[in-house]
Amino acid sequence: MTKKSIYKKRKKGKPARLWGFPKERDYILENLALLLSAGMGVAEAANIVSSGLKSKQLKRVMAQVIEDVDSGSMLWKALSGSGIVGENYINLIKVGEESGRLVDNLRLIVAQQQKSRAFKAKLISAMSYPIIVFALMIIVGLGASWFMLPKILSSFSDMSVKVPLVTQVVMNFGTFLQNYGIIFVPTVLVGTLLFIYTFFVFRPFRFIGQSFLMWLPGVGSIIRDTEISRLGFVLGGLLESGLPVVEAVDYLENTSVYRPYTKLYAHLEDKINDGYSFQKSFESYKRTNKLIPVPIQQLLFAGERSGNFTDVLYKISEIYSEKVDASADNLSIIVEPILLFVVGLGVLIIGLSVILPIYTLVGSIGG
Repeated sequence: MTKKSIYKKRKKGKPARLWGFPKERDYILENLALLLSAGMGVAEAANIVSSGLKSKQLKRVMAQVIEDVDSGSMLWKALSGSGIVGENYINLIKVGEESGRLVDNLRLIVAQQQKSRAFKAKLISAMSYPIIVFALMIIVGLGASWFMLPKILSSFSDMSVKVPLVTQVVMNFGTFLQNYGIIFVPTVLVGTLLFIYTFFVFRPFRFIGQSFLMWLPGVGSIIRDTEISRLGFVLGGLLESGLPVVEAVDYLENTSVYRPYTKLYAHLEDKINDGYSFQKSFESYKRTNKLIPVPIQQLLFAGERSGNFTDVLYKISEIYSEKVDASADNLSIIVEPILLFVVGLGVLIIGLSVILPIYTLVGSIGG
């Protein structure tokens, strides 16, 4: 059976995709849900929400949405391509309108968007400290090698002092920077940015950077815990909202950004669509145990058999959300000794390159 994408094409004349405004976009959905729950019509609720927006761009987008709704369009069609809500959430709004659970689904979308941003913020927070320290170390090291050390170490060459290997290497690097640094440093910087973009942002090759992150101690566990928490929260919410299991798993696949998990979810969708249970579907995938811990699998199987699948999914999400918080806090503790070692090694190299020639000079004078 051909898998139908949940994404909808952007209608002609619609505003371009919005970047930023996460809080105001959440404000739109939260207040839409609140006003609709009070029995207000969609167009009237959208007008009231639009009047409270600060962004002129969002006001223009909402004006187009209101115009579409007034002309008889369903809310999910009006929002599709607007940028107010991600295209991967449009199907959930459609299901909500068709099943009478629009308010619940709008709240679920807001909660999921906030949770996704929180997950990203935790990972960025855990990685920012080592990245900043490492970047400062490189800047200080380059500055010392480029401007300070060549002047200090050149005096030893003038005195015909035989310098040790480490001093010679530092001197040669400093000379290289003095001659070609204006080209070398920007080239390395641009190359590093291109490397990061290619392997961590650019979609066709992003899986390489993801594989590296999942291999890193500490970071890999945060990613796995985050994905398991996402699985529990998103799948539980979708099933509770009335979405069929196959469509819920397809939606889960499209909300995940890590290739190993999207491949697992695609496998689950195909197997469940063929009539297999979650247990049989998990067991038929080779890498399941690496991606989903065995105890979590057993919880899912027990929930599926007992009919409490949604409750089990929410419980898993709660447990692993707490694990993400703990792992993010522990990551800085793990990284600190490594950073201290790297910084200490750099200081040792620079210190030896300066001190060893001095000992050689003093020894030659004493001799």
